[in-house]
Amino acid sequence: MTTATPLSGQSIFDVALMTRGIAEAAYDIAVDNSVSVTDDVVGLDLTVADNISANKRVVEFYSVNKISPATDYD
Repeated sequence: MTTATPLSGQSIFDVALMTRGIAEAAYDIAVDNSVSVTDDVVGLDLTVADNISANKRVVEFYSVNKISPATDYD
């Protein structure tokens, strides 16, 4: 299990992409943290379970290239 703290402009979908490599993981992360996928999660310490489906190539790509997506908007 890992912990992720979304930065300004990041949504739970961004966290899912950075930690699990697939957007669909956002739903599992939301349930595990008792939040909605539409909630503002900036600054929250979100736990990300290791048993959630993942695309390791995407996670590695984001990590190696220091990509931190921020797709949330007002």
